[in-house]
Amino acid sequence: MVAGEASGDLLAAALIQQLTSRLPAASMYFGIGGPKMTALGFNARWPSEKLSVRGYVEALRNIPEILRIRSALKRQLLAAPPTVFVGIDAPDFNLGLEAQLRRAGIPTIHFISPSIWAWRGARIKKIQRATDLMLCLFPFEPEIYARAGVAARYVGHPLADVIPLVPNPVAARRRLDLPVTGPIIAVLPGSRRSEIALIAPTFLAAMALMQASEPGLRFILPAASAAIRAQLQPLIAKYPQLSLTVLEGDSHSALEAADAVLIASGTATLEAALYKKPMVISYQVPWLTAQIMKRQGYLPYVGLPNILAGRFVVPELLQHLATPDALARAMMEQLNDHANRDQLTQIFTQMHHTLKCDSAAVAADAITEFMQASQRQAAQFVAPLKLICGVDEAGRGPLAGPVVAAAVMLDASRPIEGLADSKTLSAKKRALLFDLICERALAFSIASASVDEIDRLNILHATMLAMQRAVETLPITPSLAKIDGNRCPPLKMQALAIVRGDALLPEISAASILAKVTRDRMLLELHAAHPEYGFAAHAGYGTPQHLAALKQHGPCIHHRRSFAPTYIMKTITARDNPFFKRLKQLAGALTRERRAGQALAEGLHLASTYLDTLGQPRFCIIAESTLSDHKMQHSLQPVISRIELARMVVLSDTLFAQLSTLARAAQGGNVIFLIDIPAPELSQKITRDCIILDGVQDADSHNATSIYQQDLIKPFAWIWGNEGAGVSATWREHAAHSVTIPQPGGMESINVAAAAANSKVGKKAIKKARKKASKKVRKKPWKIKEIMGLSDRDCEGLFVHHAITPE
Repeated sequence: MVAGEASGDLLAAALIQQLTSRLPAASMYFGIGGPKMTALGFNARWPSEKLSVRGYVEALRNIPEILRIRSALKRQLLAAPPTVFVGIDAPDFNLGLEAQLRRAGIPTIHFISPSIWAWRGARIKKIQRATDLMLCLFPFEPEIYARAGVAARYVGHPLADVIPLVPNPVAARRRLDLPVTGPIIAVLPGSRRSEIALIAPTFLAAMALMQASEPGLRFILPAASAAIRAQLQPLIAKYPQLSLTVLEGDSHSALEAADAVLIASGTATLEAALYKKPMVISYQVPWLTAQIMKRQGYLPYVGLPNILAGRFVVPELLQHLATPDALARAMMEQLNDHANRDQLTQIFTQMHHTLKCDSAAVAADAITEFMQASQRQAAQFVAPLKLICGVDEAGRGPLAGPVVAAAVMLDASRPIEGLADSKTLSAKKRALLFDLICERALAFSIASASVDEIDRLNILHATMLAMQRAVETLPITPSLAKIDGNRCPPLKMQALAIVRGDALLPEISAASILAKVTRDRMLLELHAAHPEYGFAAHAGYGTPQHLAALKQHGPCIHHRRSFAPTYIMKTITARDNPFFKRLKQLAGALTRERRAGQALAEGLHLASTYLDTLGQPRFCIIAESTLSDHKMQHSLQPVISRIELARMVVLSDTLFAQLSTLARAAQGGNVIFLIDIPAPELSQKITRDCIILDGVQDADSHNATSIYQQDLIKPFAWIWGNEGAGVSATWREHAAHSVTIPQPGGMESINVAAAAANSKVGKKAIKKARKKASKKVRKKPWKIKEIMGLSDRDCEGLFVHHAITPE
């Protein structure tokens, strides 16, 4: 269990009491909890107060420590999986942890639904991934989860169980040694130090105004803890005239004894409603936090009584509206309006009946039933550790050598200390662990996919093949294979993909070590046969040393030809690659220059003509899928062979799509052009000043129409050549504004379009398109007949197909 604050500690303690009578006596409860949980035998590895932080800005100071705690707890739970994980509230901490545990096969339950119906509703997608069962406190919540396909159960609210339906204010006043008669206002400025700092000064100033208007008025202020009371003392000392009793805790007695309540927004407002008290709700947070909350909120109220009633039944004064004068006036109205008090009593009594369900018992029943229903599945994931294998690979990124995969089944009776992601270990440590794994593992297998298979299948499918071979050649058949990464190879048993599994699960860490050490040893053998490439130093990766050797000697039979044609410069496969960062910086620079248009050089003829006329481009960026077909490689060879190696980059399809925004309009003789025969699927929303297409008919044939229908948002303008011939209605409909350029015979339309985009006429057209796009107005294409307005400078380096003038 993980309970994030005082209210969670209270809920979890009641739940533990109920579970104790339903589960075996040997059951153990551990995790993060508070003093009430600890008193019942809970093993609190960290105190719940470590997680008790509210607000975006306030949380920033505590994020490092909170993340360290979550990471340490995650490692402990994955190393020794519990039967079930129960997260008590604290959604920002628990949901991310639950998602990782659930991916590893640990059943997860979340007790107390986040307020997705009030704000940040998109969190339901995260909840779908994180939890097997949601236990809800409010009756309308299960229906919301049912629509999203999340199992949920209404258990009632625990506060409704502990608060009496008919409060006894006289008895409460006697317990607190307060006068039985006379008006009393309870003041609850919050339970966190940050809340006290922001809210308490305003509340105390309002109390002074109320005291001045009604001298017989008394106040009671329950401090959440001794630390909060100490924080309040210097603030209270500024108002010696107040008739104020400060309590340490015992907020329920204070609420029961009071005639009205001045209260900070939070769970305490529901407590006040269950005690049937008139109230004024207020809250203040730092300005930045308020702006974020305002943009992510859905309801016009923040107090739980108003939310449950579906309307304003008590006043709310928030942020700049929460002045001492406004709070004092609103409180006196609530205190003296007896008709309103009677109406609120009826509303709050009905609310109380709805929420009163013996929530701890119902929640314990739900958890027990869930555990029984999932016993078989839980046993499959957790109990038979000897039937679980971890699978990982090594060698997806290098330019040479096979890709190696390993599958390992660990023996719980022979633990191996020091297992971790192989990339974080030294070569010496990996070698020691390699021998230990081979000696102590219940079973292991190592397999590979050759360079020829990588070239024929592509690196992804070759990796899946190597993993499949490793699992299928294990001497013992596992019941579950845990795969490092985000996809699983085709296997005969159940498989589970775990992102960063090599850093999380010992069986996957062991597999990563076997694969890494085995492949490194293979590359040492290649080094002996081909010392000119330096495989011993770089293991086949695209280091400067390796690239220089490639340029000097050309590729050998152990190089992966599919990563580029014969001339290989670099393959980018990760966002943290420094060359990727350099390209992103270039993209930002081009964007800042506000160049209009994108030159997409799909035609090899255009690329060849460009090289004839202007020489080397700034970069030649090639989509990896373009090179997966041997016929395609043969077609590209005449052009690629003319480009300097230092200017050539081969990208994965995903990165190609992400970096496609680099291809801005031609900039003199330094153009970025993309050779991309199959149109890549765009992975993100794209907004551009202008998009230029060469061969729209071809783009349609490549399914680009559906891609742009899905991903393109508010394009400013299309510019196409040849009077728009062959342009489908779909393309036209997506254009907020269109420019069509007359195309001379034999002229590459992209050259005309690029020239037009950078001309004065083109820039005016784009400016006009922006205005129309902002007004969401779409009209028929507008043809520019005055193409003669282009200057020679506009066209310099662009009209490359024929030596002709703009006219």
